[in-house]
Amino acid sequence: MSDSFFDMPAGYTEADIDMAALEAAGNRLAKRRRRFGAEGWATLESGGTIEQPCKSKESGELYSATVRLDSDGIPEYTVDGHSWHSTARAAYAAGKVTR
Repeated sequence: MSDSFFDMPAGYTEADIDMAALEAAGNRLAKRRRRFGAEGWATLESGGTIEQPCKSKESGELYSATVRLDSDGIPEYTVDGHSWHSTARAAYAAGKVTR
C-alpha cells in the first residue's frame, strides 16, 4: 500500500490503514443500499436497472438517471443510454454535451 516507511501516518500500522479502507468501503455500500431501497437494490443485484430522479445543482433542472451495477457492484449512471458514468452528475453533464 505505501511506497515507503515515511508514507505511513504516525502511530498507524499497515493493518490500521487497510482496516480504515475496508470500513470506508462498507460505509459506501450501506449508503448505496439506503439510497436505492431494498427493492431497488435487489433489482440492481439481479442485473436490472432502475430509474432515479435527480436534480442538477447548477441549473435546478430535474432529470432521470438510469442506474445499473458494474462488475464490481458499483453503481453506474446514464441519462442517454449510451455512456455510463460513476455519478449521476457526470452522466447528466455528458448527456448535455451530446444533445
